Amino acid sequence: MMPNDLETLNSKNKSKKMLHRVQVKMKERNNTTRTLKQSFQFIDIFGTVLGWKLGYEIKTNIRFWFTMILFAFSWLQIFFTQFKNVANGENKKIFQAFALYGISISCSLRIRCFFKYYKEITALHRFSFKITRLAGNNATELLKRRQRYNLRIYIFIALVEITSVLIFLYNPMKLFIFNGELVSILPIEIVFIDQTELSGFLLANSIMTVMGVYAVVGSLYVGFQFYAIILNYSIQIDLIELDVKQLDAFWGNTAKSTLSDRYFLLRNICQKCQDKYNYIGEMKKIFDQTIYLYFAAVYISQIICLYEVKVENWNSGYGIAYGLFIEMLLQCLFGTRATILVSN
Repeated sequence: MMPNDLETLNSKNKSKKMLHRVQVKMKERNNTTRTLKQSFQFIDIFGTVLGWKLGYEIKTNIRFWFTMILFAFSWLQIFFTQFKNVANGENKKIFQAFALYGISISCSLRIRCFFKYYKEITALHRFSFKITRLAGNNATELLKRRQRYNLRIYIFIALVEITSVLIFLYNPMKLFIFNGELVSILPIEIVFIDQTELSGFLLANSIMTVMGVYAVVGSLYVGFQFYAIILNYSIQIDLIELDVKQLDAFWGNTAKSTLSDRYFLLRNICQKCQDKYNYIGEMKKIFDQTIYLYFAAVYISQIICLYEVKVENWNSGYGIAYGLFIEMLLQCLFGTRATILVSN
């Protein structure tokens, strides 16, 4: 074999090794983004029910229009019930209808937030994909572990919300099945339906059940956007922390790195910090006002529910109050998490 042939063979072997290393790195990065993609696919399940899809433009379909018509129909029934209670002098039922304003206003605020800021939310999610894809090999395992943890949190939240729906349905269903009492799931009157008759009662409660399920699904879908933005913000903190530790190691042993390497890493840290501040600033712009108004409406609604439970023995109010409390608790937990991350 000639020397030139040996050089060619060695060059080919080196190229194959380099190609193999590149393929391994790409596979690791794809595995990391695949875990993140699974989280968003889980969130998109709820968007599919509603007919909503995040992107830089809104695409309508039959499910989309059904959701919007159902939302408008729900508000009309609440106003109709309130008008009927006032006209008939049923003062005790007026407060029960007011309790529903917490749910209705909460849904309205989330729908408004989603359709006003869907482009910004999409941009933040795609930025999370970008930083995950560009993260170094030393962060691959950390990112995969973090994304799996985030996915488990989303599943847990969904299970908690489903539990709140079951609690919401428990008391009226128990009274109907075991005592034969016709107790509405929601304290509203459906127009053109006589709820004092069995057929009308079943039809009205079926409609109310659909309204309640869609309210929970809509709250979950928009709520998950908020939770995902905060949890993906924590990934940025983790990556900056890794870079700072690496920079510290470089300065601890300057023989293993050049000045340009340390300068490049420091500049990279500064860029990530700037991205982090821009990211959290955009998140506050999207959600600050919505969460403030949401807390005001839901807090008043809970007070009315508990008042009606205590004074009028309105046991159905427990389900509404519990569902609203769980949502407020989740918002507080994630808000606290964001504050801790900013401090870190």
